[in-house]
Amino acid sequence: MGKVKHFIIVMAFVFIGSSCTFAQGYTPPSVVLGVMGRGDFAMHDAYGTNFNDPSTMGMMWGRGIEIYGKIGLGVKKNHRITLGASYDKFINSSSEGKSYFSSNPKAGEETNYNFWSAYLGYEYCFSARCRTKQFIGGGVSGHLINSQPGAYDFDDAYRVGFYVDGGYELVLDPKFKTGVFIGFKYNLFNVFGTESDSERKLNDGANTSTIYGPDFWRRMGAITLTFGFNFYLGTKMVKP
Repeated sequence: MGKVKHFIIVMAFVFIGSSCTFAQGYTPPSVVLGVMGRGDFAMHDAYGTNFNDPSTMGMMWGRGIEIYGKIGLGVKKNHRITLGASYDKFINSSSEGKSYFSSNPKAGEETNYNFWSAYLGYEYCFSARCRTKQFIGGGVSGHLINSQPGAYDFDDAYRVGFYVDGGYELVLDPKFKTGVFIGFKYNLFNVFGTESDSERKLNDGANTSTIYGPDFWRRMGAITLTFGFNFYLGTKMVKP
């Protein structure tokens, strides 16, 4: 957790201290398309190392991939509408030392979850015309969660949550068509749609019985570190 906190602090200073230090010859992009790799760390009641503890979901690390699009608004394109879709795999294997890359499920000896997610949100891009750009935003997320053979087994679950994210972009080519970025995302998966008191359900909601789960809302969340590649569309050379 200490490394995650340090990363977020460094990113905050980048947002505050960065600026467009020299004149650029291109307009900001009207559309951004991209793909990113994701490294996840489970948060709240999703995190747990003891599979026999019903108060957690027995999740630790995860990894995934996301594709996304961003539409710039206004003349400066600082305001963006964002759309995205991602897939994440969370495996916590006691028999393999809780390996981040564990891929051989063993029934009853590990947790194995798939998260299929969609995102709709807004972000503000600082210095949208510059070679270095920073953004911060948030929005609504929808999730399909299913379990593979493991310590927990339940029917497909659908949840709605919220997220906040931010990042630092660097343009790679002289015509401002491509770039890379590094960033973070915090996601609370199950704000709406929680269920309880059923043998085949995820049982993450508050209930009055402890037969199938605890009597409180098990919050499922994750902090995600991201690294990706951007394609910038609609950039035009500014004529002198």
